[in-house]
Amino acid sequence: ICPVITKGKCNAKGVVYEATCQECTDVKSTYIGETSRTLHIRASEHLRAATNPAKHLHNAIGQHYAEKHPGVAANLSFRILDNNTRVLDRKASEAINIYVEKPSINDKNELDQIVRYIVKKS
Repeated sequence: ICPVITKGKCNAKGVVYEATCQECTDVKSTYIGETSRTLHIRASEHLRAATNPAKHLHNAIGQHYAEKHPGVAANLSFRILDNNTRVLDRKASEAINIYVEKPSINDKNELDQIVRYIVKKS
């Protein structure tokens, strides 16, 4: 069963995506990421991390659920922001989306890490 995808196809590969925590009703809590794999696979990993955050503290969504929603069932929606099979283009799109949208769940150092990766590979 495909996780909740509000925009785009679950089997899309090479995507920049936004995950939104549906439990956070007072403030929009989002995470922006990218994957070369299908969104289904990556979204499933985030859902597992939200379901069992103690075992997935390396995952930003797992950390979010551990801090904000301990013991609450995973309730996330996903949408595709961009689709690109080229890694550098996808990383650049991810960085731009993080810079513009300022997602609250992303690690605050993540944007710097992405920019360093792009510069190194260019």
